[in-house]
Amino acid sequence: MVKVMIMMPDNLLEETDAEARREKRNRSQVIRTAVQEYLERRKCEELRERMIEGYQVCTQEDAKLMREFAVVDAETARDIEEY
Repeated sequence: MVKVMIMMPDNLLEETDAEARREKRNRSQVIRTAVQEYLERRKCEELRERMIEGYQVCTQEDAKLMREFAVVDAETARDIEEY
């Protein structure tokens, strides 16, 4: 592991230390866990955003296909009526 130095407001450090005492862990473990959880949450958010974008593209493609097939459906209906 690599040692790093960070700066944080006094109240955040106090809350971090209180949490470490409650969990019987050290400050580094609490901060490490918090960063890991944050990064996992961000990955999930980014995946969700990509999925939404993908669904929007699919919706646009579906609408285009519906328009194209509407012409074919109209032609087929006309052919059936003429038959």
